[in-house]
Amino acid sequence: HYPFRYYTTRAGNLVLGRVPYLRKSYLHAESKLFPGKKFDQILETHKPNLVVSGTPGFNLLDAHLLRSAKRLNIPSTTVMLSWDNLTSKGYMSAQPDSLLTWSQLMMGEARHYHDFKGPIFEAGAAQFDVYKHHQGQQSKTDFKTKLGVPKERPLIVFGTINASIYPKQLEALRTYIETLGRWKTPPYLWARLHPQSVYGPFEHLKEEYLKLNSEHVFVEIPKVRSKSLLWDLPRKDMEHLADLMFAADVMVTPQSTLTIDAACANTPIINLGIEPSFRKVFKYTHYQNITKHHAVWIADSYAELEKATRTYIDSPNRHQEGRNAVVEEQLGQYLGQAAKRSADLLCQLAND
Repeated sequence: HYPFRYYTTRAGNLVLGRVPYLRKSYLHAESKLFPGKKFDQILETHKPNLVVSGTPGFNLLDAHLLRSAKRLNIPSTTVMLSWDNLTSKGYMSAQPDSLLTWSQLMMGEARHYHDFKGPIFEAGAAQFDVYKHHQGQQSKTDFKTKLGVPKERPLIVFGTINASIYPKQLEALRTYIETLGRWKTPPYLWARLHPQSVYGPFEHLKEEYLKLNSEHVFVEIPKVRSKSLLWDLPRKDMEHLADLMFAADVMVTPQSTLTIDAACANTPIINLGIEPSFRKVFKYTHYQNITKHHAVWIADSYAELEKATRTYIDSPNRHQEGRNAVVEEQLGQYLGQAAKRSADLLCQLAND
């Protein structure tokens, strides 16, 4: 019955959490159903000064942990994991005492959508610090040489996303490769498989992707270190991804945080709106903060995808202002210092 209870409560959260006068009663009932007592003994034994979670209860174990901390009067905080957590994951199931957010934008989302009353600190997003550190260190040609990419050819990076969200992206990639292959001088295409497709329910697709390798195409399988934690990548992968973004002349992805990665490197971004059923994602609250700045080109057909690719290769500064605006709004004032800022804040909260 556990999975049934979990999915039932998540569905209830997504629906009833939107209704202010029902929200408090619903969350009280949810906390009774999932009290998190499994963490009580651990916390009582170790007596931490601070409990830190990656989500404010959107992950069930985070909710359990935060409820246990509150019950035992242990201070808690959440270092926000992702850009869309406060707008697309339902209402906070278990509010921590404080929040560390990426930017002023995310601070506003916590207040507006979740009625969060506790202290909120802008900390930046540590995973993007690498872009500030890479900036200006090498030329695009140098980055291509480092990656073993022909420096005289345009480099297109195609980043896949979770296959459950965009089931037809392998088909889209095949068609795109065929289109580029008809160019007089084909660009070099680097396809990077989404980490959550390396293992798990979509693992079987790896072989299909690898079949696309050719003199013009390289398919990269990220080195995921755990079959239980499908996004557990080595630290060097973060630096490698930054190398890719700075080397790329164009970055193509259906829609993902790779959009922010590319914007950090000032690399033109194309999103795929080819599948009509997928286009709704561009209307999600977190993604409207991208489209409102005209930072990306959403291609609604393969012909438009080719046109966007050619245009960006010829005019790389197109939509540059939009990309800069996205970086500033999403990542705030601590880009390059977010890891230090977050560590300082956590130490401060633990010592209060």
